[in-house]
Amino acid sequence: MPSLPSRFLCPLAAAVLLVGLTACLSSNPPIEVRYFEPRLDDTVTPFVRSDLVLDRVTAAPHLDQRMVWRVSAVEIAYDERNRWISSPAELVEAALRSSIHTPENGSSRLRVEVVAFEGLQASSEAVIELRCSATSDRDKPPAWNTISARVPLTSDRPEDLAAALGTALAHSVRAVRNWEPEASESAPTRTDGDG
Repeated sequence: MPSLPSRFLCPLAAAVLLVGLTACLSSNPPIEVRYFEPRLDDTVTPFVRSDLVLDRVTAAPHLDQRMVWRVSAVEIAYDERNRWISSPAELVEAALRSSIHTPENGSSRLRVEVVAFEGLQASSEAVIELRCSATSDRDKPPAWNTISARVPLTSDRPEDLAAALGTALAHSVRAVRNWEPEASESAPTRTDGDG
C-alpha cells in the first residue's frame, strides 16, 4: 500500500484536528428533556368488575415516551424535549388497573390497544383513543368497542397537554368501566368516552 507523502500528512492532520475541535466547542447546549405524567382526576374512583380481567394493553407503534402532536390526518410531530414518564400503553394500563379491580377468574379477557394519545394541533384538543376487545368464549368472536375521549387544550404547552390527557384518560377509564361486552357487536364499534 503506497504511503502518503509527508507534505500531505500535516495539512490532513490539521484538518482532522480542526473538525474535532469545532465539534467540541459547539455552543449548542444539550437538549433538556422534561417528563410529564397525565393524572386521573379525583372523580375516578375504584370500581369492581367481576366479569372482566385486564389481559394486556398495547399501543400503536408511533406511541412511545415522546409527546406526539398530530399535525394533520397523515402527519405527526414528535416533541423531543417533552416526554411521558412511561409509554402511553403503560400509563393506560396503570390507570385501568388502579380504577377497575377485577378478579383473576373473570369471565371475559379484556385487551386494549392505545391508538391515539396525542395533541391535535388543528382543533386544539387532546385525544385518547382505545380499541378494546373482550373475549369470553373460544367459540365466540370477541366483542369490540372503540373508546375516544377529546378534551380542549388551553395552549400548546406540555403541562397543558398532560392535564388535558389526564382528563381524557379519566373519561376513557370510565367508558371502559361502563362497557358491557356481552351487549356489543362482534365487529369494532365506537363509543365516546364522555364520562
